[in-house]
Amino acid sequence: MDINLTNALADLTITSISKVSEGLESDVYKVYSSTYEQFLVVKVPKQIVYHNENDQDLSAKGLYMQDYLISEHLIRNGFSKVPRVFDLKEIDGCPILIQEYVEGDNAEFHEGEYDEFGQELKKIHDMPLPDFKLIAQEGQEDVNNTIIERIFKRIVAMNKLAGTDIHLPSKDVLTNVLKNGSNKKSLLHMDLRAENILRKNHNILVFIDWSNALIGDPLLEFARANEYGLPVENILSGYGEYPLTSTAQELIYRLDTAIMLGIVFLSSAPNKLRAEQQINRVKQLNDRLIEKI
Repeated sequence: MDINLTNALADLTITSISKVSEGLESDVYKVYSSTYEQFLVVKVPKQIVYHNENDQDLSAKGLYMQDYLISEHLIRNGFSKVPRVFDLKEIDGCPILIQEYVEGDNAEFHEGEYDEFGQELKKIHDMPLPDFKLIAQEGQEDVNNTIIERIFKRIVAMNKLAGTDIHLPSKDVLTNVLKNGSNKKSLLHMDLRAENILRKNHNILVFIDWSNALIGDPLLEFARANEYGLPVENILSGYGEYPLTSTAQELIYRLDTAIMLGIVFLSSAPNKLRAEQQINRVKQLNDRLIEKI
């Protein structure tokens, strides 16, 4: 969105401003506020309502409010590794999130960071559940219903974009697999990429960007992390034991992520090579799932 932040946020008395990151959904600025006497993060959406092949009609205001609520929920329950949210404003219909600025020095994960990563992730998973609804849950009480619905919606989109004809097992079959699987309920971050876990001197500072958060079994978190290429076995050294056998349930959860990434590289962030790799990955996981069930 084209907004003059210095004028729009006059109450912050901004004396310096610089863009620090640009994602698919938001631009993120580092500003110095004389009012707060410190640096702040100001997050501005690229669109007020997001439309893409993975997600339809997502409200930027709703996602920013969720970030605010999750941050408050975690801090209230004793988890300190999230940035404090100072305000959520709306300027001419555009939401603007104002957060504590935390400066990390990280790029990719370092081998020595996974132990602490696992320890902090375990704390999140063991937190009391929030009493507000999460946007990615799409109104479902049971996250497995969400996963099934979006897998089938997204495979149609991916087949159309890629010109493929991948057929999944039926909804009834996959629903039955998940119904009879592990169903612990935890708060899941669901986007544990390096850029969302700020670190300095190999110490974790904060977890950021909770727009994909869900309430579900930690297996869903680990399945996504695996598909992101994270060394989950190393993370588990700090987290503690967790069954990561190649079950049909885990394969469905992995398929959810693989299809999502395929659509990203076919449309939102086009990359021919990575799109081909993801399409092949979806085919591979689907074949393994069919064999397993």
